[in-house]
Amino acid sequence: MPLQIGSRSTALPRLGQTGLWLFILGGIMLYAAFLFTPPETGINPLPPFSELAFAPNNGVDVWITSTGMIILGLLLISIDLLTTLHNLRAPGMAWRRAPIFTWAAAIVTWLMVVVTPIMLAALTMLMIDRRFGGAFFAGGAGGAPLLWQHMSYIYFTAGYMTVAVTMLAAISEIVQSFTHRELPGRNVVIGSLAAIAIVGTSPGPRT
Repeated sequence: MPLQIGSRSTALPRLGQTGLWLFILGGIMLYAAFLFTPPETGINPLPPFSELAFAPNNGVDVWITSTGMIILGLLLISIDLLTTLHNLRAPGMAWRRAPIFTWAAAIVTWLMVVVTPIMLAALTMLMIDRRFGGAFFAGGAGGAPLLWQHMSYIYFTAGYMTVAVTMLAAISEIVQSFTHRELPGRNVVIGSLAAIAIVGTSPGPRT
């Protein structure tokens, strides 16, 4: 993306590097946990199964910590890319001239900046419930177990949307490169990518 907008680097390289290392270390911690005490509540520790009474080992705590590091790293990288998009475009590189993949990068980074704090808050609340006697998700103590499902759903669905938007934008760029023609309905494609990200992430009735 920086090359597409005429930038030699990102606007906040140290922030992006910090995010990358958080992502790597969080991933190592997550996979290393399977050698010791893996989380026994699945890929998404739904309350009340993740409460201390049902999961007394530290597997869920490791999952919360490692996932928090990964998500925080992605947030820092998104802020770095978003700042680059807005401040380091080459002279004459207006938004109307930006490639479709650059538009997709802007949509994805904005989406991550909006939804990541929700998941970080949910992880913090879950850790407080487990180790500090909180009652955010504890149904027996007046909490709302479904609250975790709603908060995590927003983030995980946004993650799926980032993959879809990036993939569709990459396909559009490949088609243009091999056909040597501008993609018909370019503005419609960009609007569709934004609509996919927003509508796909928005909570709504589920069957």
